Amino acid sequence: METMVRWCAAKRIRIEPYGLDIVPELAALARSRLPQWSERIFVGNALTWMAPIRFDFVPTNLEYVPPHRGRDLVETADAGHRCRGRAPHRRRHGNADPSGPGLDDIVRGWGFSIAGAVDRPHRIRVNEVHHVLWIDAPARTMA
Repeated sequence: METMVRWCAAKRIRIEPYGLDIVPELAALARSRLPQWSERIFVGNALTWMAPIRFDFVPTNLEYVPPHRGRDLVETADAGHRCRGRAPHRRRHGNADPSGPGLDDIVRGWGFSIAGAVDRPHRIRVNEVHHVLWIDAPARTMA
């Protein structure tokens, strides 16, 4: 939350951060470290948690869920409580199977329209690229 506020402030964007963690002890630690935001830190599983308010931007972090649950996570982020999502994905240069579908193709196959995407080289791993895409709601292209 602190980092996101700093990053946005550097670009002259003001945000009101909220946090969600599946581990109650980590949420409690965050509340104790960030008392000004303690009421904005929730405990829950991102796949099933129902947000108490509507958010403008929701990072979905697909790298933290098993591949067969990725669609569930994006659908949860696209539900009525949240109107925007981000789906980071790591891929390596010279992928062993370049003919396989990329993240954009996978997300489109789930029925979402991709509003934009960007690739950034990993700071440490020379052969790795971070691919980030975003979806603006309502983004469903299929029922």
